[in-house]
Amino acid sequence: MTCAEEQPEVVVAGEDATRGIGVTIAFFSDLHLGAPHAPGRDWAEKMVTRVKPDVVVFGGDLVDHRDGGLADITAASGLLSTIAESLELPLVIIWGNHDAEVGLHRELAWITDHPRIRCPEGTDSVQVLSFPGIPVYFYAMNVGEKNDSRAVIDAYPVADRVVHPDVAHVGVFHTSLTGEFSKNPCLPATPDELLEKRYDAWLLGHVHSSHIISENPLIGWPGMGHMWQVHF
Repeated sequence: MTCAEEQPEVVVAGEDATRGIGVTIAFFSDLHLGAPHAPGRDWAEKMVTRVKPDVVVFGGDLVDHRDGGLADITAASGLLSTIAESLELPLVIIWGNHDAEVGLHRELAWITDHPRIRCPEGTDSVQVLSFPGIPVYFYAMNVGEKNDSRAVIDAYPVADRVVHPDVAHVGVFHTSLTGEFSKNPCLPATPDELLEKRYDAWLLGHVHSSHIISENPLIGWPGMGHMWQVHF
């Protein structure tokens, strides 16, 4: 079992992003259900409840491809159902490299039609995801395979803050960036390339330790066993 936090970490998206939008996001990633060091489904449900968010975001790698099995896929399905149905919270989710290897897009195909869940379709494009009544645009893309070294950052559009001045623009990206914090490259990009998109925050998955690359705008990984309470 990993050393998981018992309280969410409060993270402000940066002074440029706090424009009175009044949205709280519960963000976590790399749950790796089935792995011996994974924090587990119960931890995730407890932490989401403590955050009291307006929307939940998951940054990929829900099930571990080495140690996860059918029971863990069932637990993953139950977790998403708890968030979207029992807690009645909107949920944005992307698939990471472990999810691609497991085939979660097939195993959990039911989420595609769920009214409170948004997940990009396929692996070849960035999609803009949103929910009625929540002034946030999520720019999201799935990893395509276990070792996905594609350079995809150019697919993320630049935020238009003139047309949408009262909306938070949030990138959701399962990436190793330039590789300092991960042994396995995944959808590489540089921090400067992320900054060029003019988003209010980049919520990252793939790296298992917690790192904040930029505070304003927020760019970082919560890491395994950490739940971020992000305020806009």
